[in-house]
Amino acid sequence: GDGEIIARVVSQEDTNDWAKSGVMVKSAATAGADYAALMLTPANGVRLQVGFDTDVEGDPLAAAPVWLRLVRSGSTVTAYHSDDGQAWTEFATTTVEGPATIGLFVTSHDGGEPNTTVFDSVEVSST
Repeated sequence: GDGEIIARVVSQEDTNDWAKSGVMVKSAATAGADYAALMLTPANGVRLQVGFDTDVEGDPLAAAPVWLRLVRSGSTVTAYHSDDGQAWTEFATTTVEGPATIGLFVTSHDGGEPNTTVFDSVEVSST
């Protein structure tokens, strides 16, 4: 259904330039399901990754702490980022069809090393 997830990435371990920490909307909680992942990376700032083949730059200079927000209305998912959680910058939209699962995610981008990320101010709402 319709709704949103907001979270602030307080800190992120720099295990790789492409380590990722953020919020996600996914069509199912199974491998290979369509998704939109809004993330912070240590060296590439805020990005939106869609499915397995699309990457959209949000703010390449962003660093923790940063606020991330995904809003789903129908099948449209809109990505936002913010420095303060009040003034939001919209930078990308995509679609995720059907039912949706939302949540937080972290990946080190290095299979041999775990990544630690601290989130706070997590809010999930449905409309």
